[in-house]
Amino acid sequence: MEVTNINPPRITTEPLLKWKPVDCWVETNSIGDFFFDSLKEKYKGKLSSFYTLNKNKQQIIESLIVDFETEAIKIINSEPLLNELKTFGIEFSKKNRSVVYRGMHGAHDDCVMSLAFANAAYHQYYKRSSFSYYVGNRK
Repeated sequence: MEVTNINPPRITTEPLLKWKPVDCWVETNSIGDFFFDSLKEKYKGKLSSFYTLNKNKQQIIESLIVDFETEAIKIINSEPLLNELKTFGIEFSKKNRSVVYRGMHGAHDDCVMSLAFANAAYHQYYKRSSFSYYVGNRK
């Protein structure tokens, strides 16, 4: 049996150096700690850790919902993001007596959460300056 050396995911700072964001939010649940620590070693700009709990996830998702409803947000035409938005939903947890936002039926929510982080950062920094943000791949 041959053992292959598996390298950890490459952490790149190129987008951060190119776009120079006011702040970069990194979700630090589970594997996110690895990415956050790796970025801290390579990037000297502002990095913020976001440990997702149901309560703070609810806050940033509901802020995103309001911005969609009031047309205060525009998104790029990204197939992965649009697919995730279509499968993202809300459930009521009887166990915790709370609402839970997530990808339905096992669907991913990484793009939706990235959009929610960017939107939350926009709201946090908007009052201080003219601020814009971008989520996704430019063509």
